[in-house]
Amino acid sequence: RSTTTHHESVVQKGGCLMLCWCGVLLLLLSSRVSGESFASFHEKLFREEEDVGVVSDVESDVQFASTITLAGQTISIRGHHQPWLLGGSEARLFNLTRSTTLRLRGLGLRGARLSGGAWIDLGGCLSADNSRVVLENVTVADCAATRGGAVYLRASVLDASASVFRNNSAVRGHGFIPVRSGAVVFLAHQSKATFRSSRLQDNRADTMHGGVAYADEASEVEAWDSSFDSNVAFSQGGVAWLRGASSFLADSSTFDTNAAKLGGVVFATGQSVVTITHSTVKRSFAKSEGGVAYFGEQSTGTFEVSRFEENFAEDGGVARVADATLTATGSKFVANVGNTTGDVVHVSDTATAQFYDVTFRQQTNTIRCTASGTVYAAAVRLELNDTFRLDPACVLFLYRANDDGSKEFQRNMSRTDGVVEPGLNVNWVHWTVPCGPGQYSSDGLVHNEATNANDPGCGSYPQKPCPMDCKTCPNGRYLPFTLDRYRHVGEAACLKCPPGRSLDDNGTGDWRRHDGPEDCVECEEGRYAGSVDLGETTCTPCEIGDFQDERGKSSCVRCPAPLTTKRRKSTFCDACHASYYWDTQYFEDEFPTSTQFENGLQCVDCCKRCETLCAGDDEACVHCDEPGTELPTLEVRQDRWRTGPRARVVYRCELEAACLGGASSADSDRCREGH
Repeated sequence: RSTTTHHESVVQKGGCLMLCWCGVLLLLLSSRVSGESFASFHEKLFREEEDVGVVSDVESDVQFASTITLAGQTISIRGHHQPWLLGGSEARLFNLTRSTTLRLRGLGLRGARLSGGAWIDLGGCLSADNSRVVLENVTVADCAATRGGAVYLRASVLDASASVFRNNSAVRGHGFIPVRSGAVVFLAHQSKATFRSSRLQDNRADTMHGGVAYADEASEVEAWDSSFDSNVAFSQGGVAWLRGASSFLADSSTFDTNAAKLGGVVFATGQSVVTITHSTVKRSFAKSEGGVAYFGEQSTGTFEVSRFEENFAEDGGVARVADATLTATGSKFVANVGNTTGDVVHVSDTATAQFYDVTFRQQTNTIRCTASGTVYAAAVRLELNDTFRLDPACVLFLYRANDDGSKEFQRNMSRTDGVVEPGLNVNWVHWTVPCGPGQYSSDGLVHNEATNANDPGCGSYPQKPCPMDCKTCPNGRYLPFTLDRYRHVGEAACLKCPPGRSLDDNGTGDWRRHDGPEDCVECEEGRYAGSVDLGETTCTPCEIGDFQDERGKSSCVRCPAPLTTKRRKSTFCDACHASYYWDTQYFEDEFPTSTQFENGLQCVDCCKRCETLCAGDDEACVHCDEPGTELPTLEVRQDRWRTGPRARVVYRCELEAACLGGASSADSDRCREGH
């Protein structure tokens, strides 16, 4: 009986505990399902005055009843246990205007539940005009709009870190909507979107462009250490679509299985710029052209130290380049497929493709050139079945393929399975190498003991000297990377730094200090750099009497008399000419937080009839014959005195020869011994 009772008691207690835990769980689930009321959430955001930053904590889901509009505010919303802000009533979550800053952390954003053919135009979850959005550890999902499925930016900034964007879409609206693009973000009017350590997956531009981003009007998209997987655009740019001098930068990122009709990852036109560096791009797909990228209308693409593998397009397995430029350095291209032409790249319409220190593997129709395109390839590694197919109007400059320019490789060049298909009347091979970045020579080519062997008779008699080897551009000049030898001919090929910037390699001759405009360093305050033609290649300090309070200037400004400066490299006028002294007290009183001058009022005349300075006397009571004299060290004449270093009045000594005078504060009120 005792044992039975004990077990029954344990069972009863266990049952109570189970009921208690179930009750707590149901309470938590109930709280999670019902969430915080929209009215309560709205009240939190507006409990302060508009111009005061508000921090709001959210612990459960919030179902929005309408769009919240923020104007000129700074709002931070923090989530605990990843609650969701849920769109409702067929409207976006937030509308930001007038320099608003919205910071979201530890939250989920989900778009409105659209029904009956309803649609949102600008930004399915967020719309920002002249504002800033900061997302940290935020998931943005199921947002939809015609422009910017999740976010619409106009003259605004999106900064997302450790965040996830999935299943967002740019959809078709009612009537004529010319742009249905940017499944995650639509950028206009110099906006910028940055993704750091974020994941963008399964986003779709169902009818137009930009499976992730659509950028126009000089806007910028950057991705750092992020991943882009299975994003799709119906027409152009599986990840990004660029126009109007916009840019896309991906650094240390991965791209997998993105797709579009043109440009499986990126479509660039209208002088836009694409940079993919230290990244991996694989299994991208373009139904028509450019498995990874399509470049057109004077756009520019750069691939640096990246790997491109198993990408596919009908034309240009990795890239289609038309009236544009592509440069690839230190990269690998493996098993890419252009189904009809150009497993790696198809170049046409005066376009240029440059490959340096690049490896091609498992491709048969590696490069295709049509119309009047140009291809440069130096220090490339090829397999014998890698072919370059060129129309007669194309030009191929091939420098040191497989690193050696060997006879075996040269023999293979003419075989039917060689690098260049036979029978093409093109200028297609050079065994020398063009000068590298930041360098020039008399003919734009490298010349040394090895390469001169390719020029029989070079140096054997005076009438045929060997051309000079490549030299580094002189100070004040630079030359960006290019494999076009003709852009390395002569010192004049080196470009000049603009006024206000300097370039000085300190005599090292290091070409890496001359290989791009970024090497031209902006002069700091107190210095200037004029014209390179005048030999002004370094930032020169302003001379005494001149100043410069801005960076990047081509000259200094003369101090208006009677102002001058104490020393060179001055950023403001801080002294006076001879016959004046600098009234330190006036300067501190009138300009306590500034280093600027105003009409020279702090310079006081030391003339013989200075009634204010010399109390009760018309004769000069101080010495200030040298420039740079200041009030604290003003030299008081003998038989004169003042009360201290900041005193602006000098008195005559009542007893003749009793006052010693002097220049220091200790001397100016010193009496002769015995007085």
